[in-house]
Amino acid sequence: IEKLTFSNCCKVLLIYKKLSFNLYVQLGEVFISMTTTNRFLAALCYISFFFLGFIFPTVIYFVAGDDFELKGHAKRALISHLFPFIMGIIVFFVFLTQLASSSEMATLPYTAILAMFLFGLISFIVMIWNVIQGIKLVKD
Repeated sequence: IEKLTFSNCCKVLLIYKKLSFNLYVQLGEVFISMTTTNRFLAALCYISFFFLGFIFPTVIYFVAGDDFELKGHAKRALISHLFPFIMGIIVFFVFLTQLASSSEMATLPYTAILAMFLFGLISFIVMIWNVIQGIKLVKD
C-alpha cells in the first residue's frame, strides 16, 4: 500500500475527473470544479440557442481540450440545439408532402398543421430547458 500523499491524492482526483465529469471530490484543500470562465462558456453554449444555434457549442466542444465537464455541457447543448433543427426538416418535408397530395390549395391538411404545432411546442420546451440550464450554471 502506498503512502497517501498530496501528489497521490491529486493523481486519484484527476483519474476520477476523467472518468466522470460531474464528480466533485473534496479532500482537505483539494477541490476540483469548473472555473468561472468555463462556467460562463458552458452557460453560453446553452443560451446560444437564440443567436448562434449549434455553431457555438460545436466550437466549444472541439476547443475545450481536456476539460471534460465543459465538453459535456457543450455536447448536451449541441444535442438540444440539433433536435429542433432536425425536427424542423422533418416537419418541412411532411408539410411539402401533404401540400403536394392535397387537391385544394386553400385547405391545409390536418397532418401538416399537427406537425407544425408539435414542432413549435417541442422547440419552445427545448428553448426553456436551455435557458434553465444556462441559468443553473451561472447561479452555481
